[in-house]
Amino acid sequence: MLKLSFIIFLSLLNICFAQSPHGSDFKIACENCHTTEDWKVDLQKMKFDHNQTSFSLIGQHTSIECKSCHINLVFQNTANQCADCHKDIHENTVGIDCARCHETTSWLVNKITEIHQMSRFPLLGGHLTADCNQCHISSSTVKFEPVGVECKFCHINDYNSAKSPNHIAAGFSLECQDCHDINSAEWGMSDFAHNFFPLVEAHNIANCFQCHQQNSFAGLSQECITCHQNDYNSTANPNHTALAFSIDCKQCHTFSPGWEPAEFLAHDNIYPLVGAHAQIKNDCNKCHTSGYVNTPNQCIGCHQNDFNNTTNPSHITLNFSTDCESCHSLSSWKPATFDHDGQYFPIYSGEHAGEWNQCSDCHVDANNYANFSCVTCHEHNQNDMDNEHREVSGYIYESN
Repeated sequence: MLKLSFIIFLSLLNICFAQSPHGSDFKIACENCHTTEDWKVDLQKMKFDHNQTSFSLIGQHTSIECKSCHINLVFQNTANQCADCHKDIHENTVGIDCARCHETTSWLVNKITEIHQMSRFPLLGGHLTADCNQCHISSSTVKFEPVGVECKFCHINDYNSAKSPNHIAAGFSLECQDCHDINSAEWGMSDFAHNFFPLVEAHNIANCFQCHQQNSFAGLSQECITCHQNDYNSTANPNHTALAFSIDCKQCHTFSPGWEPAEFLAHDNIYPLVGAHAQIKNDCNKCHTSGYVNTPNQCIGCHQNDFNNTTNPSHITLNFSTDCESCHSLSSWKPATFDHDGQYFPIYSGEHAGEWNQCSDCHVDANNYANFSCVTCHEHNQNDMDNEHREVSGYIYESN
């Protein structure tokens, strides 16, 4: 009896401590893979779903044999990183995370440009159409040695061989994008970005050497007079040198070709050019007929002939003021704004408003505007007028 008990005990102990070929921590039930007929696994009858593990089988992984990855029956020791199964043909130049570029359906990469945009050197402009091997020079087509992202790493030969202008002699920057447009496929002048001194309007020139000497591009002053001293010296209308005008051309000129229109903004501090004067501000000789010194700033200084030739009314005969602004605006000679209502008699308001056309309608004596006639317009008979003015002190019919 004791011997039988010992045998039973050993049997139970063997059952309790039997070792699974899949390891001690294997949690999946045997019937998920095996049947009662045989321990051999029939993939067609297997209930186990690999996609419920930490490594889903997709793409080409669905068609390979289990033993290709599981080299022994202890499944939990199976590595799940790409590099654990796949040889790094890139020789450790792009990292070991194959999924960054490759998909499980194929090793062929169909979105190289998209992948490159996430790198430290996004492909823009002419770089979009460049062949990989133009930048990634190596002994094989799949080894991508790290390449510097600065222009000089790929374009130093272009820099050294440039002759018009000579980049080395001129001491140009090695940062190509300082002058060239990265979106262009050419190095030509049309793509040259002269942003540090905008080449607009009259400065939009095609020949660098109009401003720069052949082998000297450094240190050129951006002051106007550096290039335009001869223009300044030869200008006669007005004579810039004789009048000691500023050599800062921008004070009067824009970048427009031909130096016109000019605009001397400081003129308003001397004499504001507004109204009709604003229309002639670019024709200096209209006012400065005798030079630019001691030019009169009173109306009559320029408008004496207008004053003398006016006949309706005759300003000279009637001894009108030579202060044109007392009657006229700066915009036009007409309409005049003589304050007839406030100083003398209301003709712009009241019953006389709109009842006359010109001064001579009332002022019949062209030589003396102190005399005026009422009866010229008021052709009523004397009795009617006498009755209407019965209460007016000093009234006399036909009185001037």
